[in-house]
Amino acid sequence: MKNTVQKRQHGFTLIELLFSITILLIVMALVTNMIINTTKTQDRLRMENQMRQTLQTGLFRIAAQLNQNRMLVQADALGYDYLTHVNLSGSPPIIGGSLPTSSGVTNQTLLPTIRPEGSLSPEKNCTDYPTNFFRANAVGNILMFAKYTGKFNRFSMAAITEKRSLDVYEFKLYYITDDANQPEKSPIDFWNNTPSKRRLRLIEWTSRPYVDYAQFLDYITDSSPANRTIIRSDLTSAGISFAFNRSASTYATAFYTMGSLASVPADASHMIQRSRIKDMFLFGTQSFSIAYNKNDNTASANYFPIRQQVPFFYDHAPPACNGAVPAPNTTPNSSTTAFPYGFEVMITGPASGRNVLMRVSSVARSYNSFVSHADMLTTYARDL
Repeated sequence: MKNTVQKRQHGFTLIELLFSITILLIVMALVTNMIINTTKTQDRLRMENQMRQTLQTGLFRIAAQLNQNRMLVQADALGYDYLTHVNLSGSPPIIGGSLPTSSGVTNQTLLPTIRPEGSLSPEKNCTDYPTNFFRANAVGNILMFAKYTGKFNRFSMAAITEKRSLDVYEFKLYYITDDANQPEKSPIDFWNNTPSKRRLRLIEWTSRPYVDYAQFLDYITDSSPANRTIIRSDLTSAGISFAFNRSASTYATAFYTMGSLASVPADASHMIQRSRIKDMFLFGTQSFSIAYNKNDNTASANYFPIRQQVPFFYDHAPPACNGAVPAPNTTPNSSTTAFPYGFEVMITGPASGRNVLMRVSSVARSYNSFVSHADMLTTYARDL
């Protein structure tokens, strides 16, 4: 009789199985966490690159417009006259709800102060540089100027010798708008579901064209009555209904109607009308915004923690400089909580060559956290 040897069948015990599953779950959790972190990092890098490209493209666009500048608007009585006569009807509303009527009236929007002998370097203090110093409250967050767009010479009179070329201008206005004032934009909350922290956008507002007043007046004066009618008709057909005097010392003498015959009357209450608008920084998503002012105080209603320093240049209470502070910003804003946001503009240098510094700070949402980026550009602008 043969002995039958039975082989024992080996398997996993319950404890071994549970232990293996536990190890597998731990490994899966680590791998999943690594994938999530990698995805978040890649998303943040993608957003930072997109913001960098978007901001640089926008700033270069503004610089290109400034290279054709003929008159910069600054924070003085004449400047605010120009600003308050901009017709924003049908355009995105300016942050704060209305255009400022003078320096310091609103703590959300201000024009920059042009400082012919000033500096754009914060290191230049007024003690060591009594005239050529950095003025921290000369910053504005609105940029307005008259841009030269080219010549108009498409006049239809028969004699070539009677035709002239006239300079044409348009006004450019760059300002911040708040989606909270535009329900149709489906605004998102940027911080802790706070309605006051809605998306901010920078708008490029462009006016209708104007012909140069001095050239137009000379042309009308030197022309026959028949040709005067042709000149006015050709300009009106091209969408040019007013003349602009960029050397005017008052707003009441800055704009003129086409008039009749040799008369070119002033339009003292002229409203600057819109031709077109553009969103300066199209990011492809509503999760992108011009930055609010940085505020790390969790108890503050203006709490907004971001990596970038906002504002970067502006200081509402810079040190006194023995009376050397230029008008009109002798009484700076009393608060930094609502000005200037992430758009700062400073202008220095003589009229023959202004230096215009622009800094834009932006934020975007990435997995319920902020990605922030800032870009700065200095450009040249003639102001003659």
